[in-house]
Amino acid sequence: MINFDYNEQDSLLNLSGEISKLKENRSLWFFLESTWPLTEIDDFQINLFIEQNVLINSFEEIKSAIEEEASVETGLSDNASEAIKKLYTDQDEFIKKSKKAKSIYWGRVSTEELKSFTSHIKETFVKDRILDRKQTLSAFHLAFSKSACNFSVPGAGKTTTVLAAYSYLRKLQEVDKIMVIGPLSCFFPWESEYELCFGKKPKSLRFDRNLSDRSKNILFNTKGSEDLILMHFQSLANNVDRVVEFLKLNKKTMVVIDEAHWIKNPNEGVWAQAALKIAPHAASRVILTGTPAPNGFDDLINLFEFIWPKRNILPYGQNTLRELSEMNSVSKAQQRERKVTEITDSLKPYFIRVSKKDLKLPKPKYHDTKIIKMGSFQREIYDFIENEYAERAREFIKRKDPISKLIKAKTIRLRQTATNPALLNTALEYSDMDDLGPEIQEISDPEIFNLIRDYKALETPVKFLAAKQLVESIIEKGEKVIVWANFVRNVKELSEFFSQNKIRNKIIYGDIPLNSLDDSLVEDNNTREKIIKDFHREDSSFRVLIANTATIGESISLHMACNNAIYLERDYNAASFLQSKDRIHRKGMPNDRVANYYFLETASSIDQSITQRLNMKIKNLEDIIEHPIPLFSISEGEDYEDIKSILDNYESRN
Repeated sequence: MINFDYNEQDSLLNLSGEISKLKENRSLWFFLESTWPLTEIDDFQINLFIEQNVLINSFEEIKSAIEEEASVETGLSDNASEAIKKLYTDQDEFIKKSKKAKSIYWGRVSTEELKSFTSHIKETFVKDRILDRKQTLSAFHLAFSKSACNFSVPGAGKTTTVLAAYSYLRKLQEVDKIMVIGPLSCFFPWESEYELCFGKKPKSLRFDRNLSDRSKNILFNTKGSEDLILMHFQSLANNVDRVVEFLKLNKKTMVVIDEAHWIKNPNEGVWAQAALKIAPHAASRVILTGTPAPNGFDDLINLFEFIWPKRNILPYGQNTLRELSEMNSVSKAQQRERKVTEITDSLKPYFIRVSKKDLKLPKPKYHDTKIIKMGSFQREIYDFIENEYAERAREFIKRKDPISKLIKAKTIRLRQTATNPALLNTALEYSDMDDLGPEIQEISDPEIFNLIRDYKALETPVKFLAAKQLVESIIEKGEKVIVWANFVRNVKELSEFFSQNKIRNKIIYGDIPLNSLDDSLVEDNNTREKIIKDFHREDSSFRVLIANTATIGESISLHMACNNAIYLERDYNAASFLQSKDRIHRKGMPNDRVANYYFLETASSIDQSITQRLNMKIKNLEDIIEHPIPLFSISEGEDYEDIKSILDNYESRN
């Protein structure tokens, strides 16, 4: 038997009892000696110097090692301090709780417990807000665990699931309010979903990137009665100590990190560090993201450290996780799969994921792609730009150069020309390309230069005409439609073109503000939230919404208002494309409604390359997306194969 005690004053973990058995196990003794400063008192006692901030993790490691390696039982000394008693008790409770959470993950749930939970949800949620089996298990898993991750796909009802768990925990008097940390785009969906679930507007407070003195007084100087506190990541980072004080005062606060891939970096990032700092002071902790590991398995570190601070949840450290992410060779496939399975199994008590297959949504309809012949002026401009691009691309492919800003910029210019050559008159909208604007716009041929300069007056882009025709046919059926465009200027010019043709519409892009704490400072008609609210109304003043994916790709649901999406243009980012599709194809859409997708392409252009590459990327993502912990990049931009595809497409036509 090995007994534990801990001296808080000297930071010493005391082990007493059968120390000789520990010494007999050479690997175990080496582990103890090499990991912590060790002092032998006598044959029956040793001290390990362990700082309090790492005590929980260290205690878990030592206890497990002794029990498993040396087959020696562990316990508490007769005069054990309160600190070690609590630590020991908490550890046992954590193990028991983890085992039960894992059972819930697999659907092995006590009938009576689940019945009590579902009865409560039926009583508190409005009648038409019904949870399916997967959502119910997810909500029950969170309510039981109090702290967990939800990695469900977009459109799976993650917010609804959290609100169900919150309601039950509130009934048990374990929580009394929710603090949501996330991007500004999540504020309105949380308030909206709260009202849809409970049938009443929440008492809510919003805190965007920079808190005014008034805002700070509201949040930090009183014990608030609010149900819902919404805070941007930057606001948290700027006021982290005050948020800690708030949580100490409001001890029953559930803290939710929404779109949690924003705090993925385990080594740096003030947003991530701020989230980890407030975690120990929350009564309940929730992580929400459909992309938990966008860049590698080490992205998981912060997520699980947040939900269970100072616990060893992940079976591997950062270096091993990073190496695992980079195992792409066939020879290492088996090793990678074994370790990924081990990671997934060890994490199952602490996360839930609802996949696309689980949603059982009505099958969407993909209409035949409309390939449109370019206008004569557009064709002339495009051929000139493409020929110049092909020359540059050949050099790039031949030398196998890294993808430079220049080749990226030229690719963007080619995409712009395929939709609307007038965009060549302006600097690139991508901030990291601004310095290349003049170089890209420099046209040696005076005739082409004049065509670009005067293009808007010479002809209407054929995609605009095709979009108009499609939109009119949808409106005639009494339906609404969202038109997706990549470039802000296309959003604006398409809106102008529609308005000239008596098609009422609204636009959303980066410069359109969200409502904030100080709503009075923003014109009501010019906020994203007002536009989206308006779009959802049956008597809406407009039936066409034009937006770019970068602005409302996350957090926004349109499925209750709209089941038609037109893609004016697309880029090579498959994850972004899938997110945009999910805006109208989500959990909760009526069974009699079908999501319709329409795609516009200009003939003999980069559009065909984009479609080909997207289809390939999506096919590769399908298996990944269904994996319990999906690992794929959500980064933007083109890769080597994309550039090669553009050149191949060009050469096949020439």
